[in-house]
Amino acid sequence: RQDWRLVAGPALANKFYVIAGSFGTTPGVSLGGLHVPLNPDAWMQTSLALLNTPAFPNSFGLLDAQGGAVAALVLPPLGNPSLVGTSLYHAYVVGDGTSFLHASNAVKITFAP
Repeated sequence: RQDWRLVAGPALANKFYVIAGSFGTTPGVSLGGLHVPLNPDAWMQTSLALLNTPAFPNSFGLLDAQGGAVAALVLPPLGNPSLVGTSLYHAYVVGDGTSFLHASNAVKITFAP
């Protein structure tokens, strides 16, 4: 389980957010001129398909009045030892329904035995 506290700040209060992941951060993607430090890959597609599921709770929603939120990635124990050492990166993007306003830094997690 990986827990996250999103802190976008009061200027972004009540805006929507979405968390996505990828296997890498370079070169990243551009969303309406906003650089997001995630690559479009299989984990990004999977993480977006898992939005607000038990595996990815609170990964899409509205920031609170202080511009914050909490979310998590919840996976079962690794059944495939070849995944040990694999790293995933996650970041969130904030928008207002017409444009993207903010992208966080990417946070790295690595599967351990």
